[in-house]
Amino acid sequence: MSRHVWPQAMQLFSRGLTDADPSAVRTALAEVSRHNSKAPKFGQHGLPVALRWCSLPALGFPRQPFQVFRRSGRVPLKSIATDRHISGEGSIEWGRINMFHVELKAQPDAGSSLTIHALDRSGRAIPGQTIAVAAPSKCRFRVAGVAALSVAGEGQISGIFGANANEVANLNDWELIEVVGLPFRKDEIAPPAYAPHPQGFPPASTEGVDAAATRLQLATMLHQPLPPTGIAAIPTPDWPPPDVSAWLKFVRDPPDSVLKMIAKCLANTNDADPNNLQVAFLYSQKGPGIRQVDIPEAVAGADPTEFEIPVVGVTMLSVGSESYSATGLGYGTIDFPPHSDFQFPVATEPAMSFSTDFDYMVTNTFMLADGIKVEVAALATGPPRSGNCRVHRRALRRNRPPPSISRRRNPCS
Repeated sequence: MSRHVWPQAMQLFSRGLTDADPSAVRTALAEVSRHNSKAPKFGQHGLPVALRWCSLPALGFPRQPFQVFRRSGRVPLKSIATDRHISGEGSIEWGRINMFHVELKAQPDAGSSLTIHALDRSGRAIPGQTIAVAAPSKCRFRVAGVAALSVAGEGQISGIFGANANEVANLNDWELIEVVGLPFRKDEIAPPAYAPHPQGFPPASTEGVDAAATRLQLATMLHQPLPPTGIAAIPTPDWPPPDVSAWLKFVRDPPDSVLKMIAKCLANTNDADPNNLQVAFLYSQKGPGIRQVDIPEAVAGADPTEFEIPVVGVTMLSVGSESYSATGLGYGTIDFPPHSDFQFPVATEPAMSFSTDFDYMVTNTFMLADGIKVEVAALATGPPRSGNCRVHRRALRRNRPPPSISRRRNPCS
């Protein structure tokens, strides 16, 4: 089965842990070596790379662990578009085919500049993928899903080369570096709900819960404090790493734990049946009646509160926004890459870019609603755009007494 890069369905983000304490890196590397049959050839001045991924809720959970790959950063390039002089605004296209790597030469006219935006297949600008130059420059975009370019300014765009994302995903020199999945034990779930294959470093031989503990342990060793908020009135909160054992117990053991919700979702859905998809599965849970939490003597209302939780949507919200959730639930890991002599030629890249000596890819097989199985691949990009943001505080509503009808449906999907 050939791999298909589908940026709108699954994304993989990478970031070098540049601020990690060297002694913490050495400790983490020793932990990796303890669990790996082949000692990592991590360079003395190497940089651990954090990998995080998420998928479109409509795909649901894959029914087996993910595979994580690494390869040299070299990619096969070919000419994809003709040279063009831009006067004002213009676009450069190549049939809206998804590229992973696009490079070009930008030569602004005297006294002018050029601003280049990477566009996806729908013609929308990819967040954070913008290059602005005021002098002749070699430019490079390295993000899955570049299907066209939008250019503003005055000048010449030439030497436009690219690497097809699907072709890169199917190159034969990808090296499997880890199997990562949900933290099940092999006797807790079985196909067709979920195949609890061994996880960990190849050859994978570790049960899911133990592999998750290893990933979490490495993440806590390399934990970084939150960056300053930049707002004097809002101090940076203390955000210590979790206790690994307690975290796993929390997501696995309670009757309404996250993992039990996921297991019920997997067991009671059919990916080939449009009327019984994972994304529509709701987990029902009862809680005490509504009360006003800021009044100590307040008691819960007589009617219980009933929740209907969209399991896939809530889980993707969690793994897409919180590092330890991604790491523990099988949507993230940390790699200790070996030394490489390969270096990218000097080029101007978007400010949010992060290039390593290696490319990364995560793959899994999903079944679409028509019963067709597709192996989806995500190629790593730099970190998602953060940008400067301001936090505004306002009241949404005043406290209210418990309503006569306390049943509420979770609107998330």
